[in-house]
Amino acid sequence: MNTYIDIINLWDDCEVLARDISKSGATVRTWKSRDTIPSYAWLSIERSARLRGYKQVTLKLLAELAEKKNHL
Repeated sequence: MNTYIDIINLWDDCEVLARDISKSGATVRTWKSRDTIPSYAWLSIERSARLRGYKQVTLKLLAELAEKKNHL
């Protein structure tokens, strides 16, 4: 997992992730197009990933990706 896009792509599509975290599909598609997931959604993303068995998606990973983007 090197990008937020990699994380979003774990779900079948943006709509599935959006339903899991109670956001709109348009919101998740925007995140994907910008390669970002805002920090306010991290807990929901991590919880949904855990329930789906995507163990590699952790709060630590989400934070590390944010740190990496901020240092570019």
